[in-house]
Amino acid sequence: MKSVLTALSLAVSAEQPVVEISGRSWAGDSRWKQRYNKVDSDNRDELQRLGEENRRKRAKNKAAGLAR
Repeated sequence: MKSVLTALSLAVSAEQPVVEISGRSWAGDSRWKQRYNKVDSDNRDELQRLGEENRRKRAKNKAAGLAR
């Protein structure tokens, strides 16, 4: 949540292009890399369901004339 608040504060207060370096970082070890974007038998069905739901919503929005 702190990152979001920092970003919003910067968006409101910036008077020119600026770069803000976050104090947050990934854990020191590389275990997160093994799980990041991983698709396997444990989550495949849920990811497929979420993808289908997303495509339905996008098609509905497109039919209603809404765009990104």
